Amino acid sequence: MRDICLRYRALFGVAGTDTLDYDDSTTDTLGLRHISYVQQHAGVTVWGSRIVAHLRNEAGTMQLVRLHGHLFPLPMLTANSAQPSLSAEAARQQALAAARLRVPASSLSGRTPAIYYLPTDSELFLVYRVEVYGQSEDNGPTSVNLPGAKNMIGAFWQPRLVLADISTLRTLP
Repeated sequence: MRDICLRYRALFGVAGTDTLDYDDSTTDTLGLRHISYVQQHAGVTVWGSRIVAHLRNEAGTMQLVRLHGHLFPLPMLTANSAQPSLSAEAARQQALAAARLRVPASSLSGRTPAIYYLPTDSELFLVYRVEVYGQSEDNGPTSVNLPGAKNMIGAFWQPRLVLADISTLRTLP
């Protein structure tokens, strides 16, 4: 399936130098196999990219049932930078410091950051994803607010549309 996407790059919006790297494979209770790939640009994973092939075994041959996902047309975006402005350790320390400001009475740790390309409407940013975890002494929330931006750490993609069926909501206890 990956080869199909790469053969028809223009159809899927994949740049000539981009690759699709294996991410995961599962088999469900119906016997369908699901294989997922993530888009790589210059050897760096593109945040939010994923394409999944759903396959069924028909008489010993794997048949494509469905192919879906989200790839980014990176040639249309302007790259903000080819090098991160911080080292991985500096990004981890900055994230921990921001979390400690929000929840001072807490025990926090941060995993080694992973670097991603973060596509926006018109630009491509090189960013670190830092997982900060821990426990607040008062078991309170451990989300982080930035100056002028509430709950922004970890919230890169905001919904463009939210639908709610009010009649269904009224039936809830």
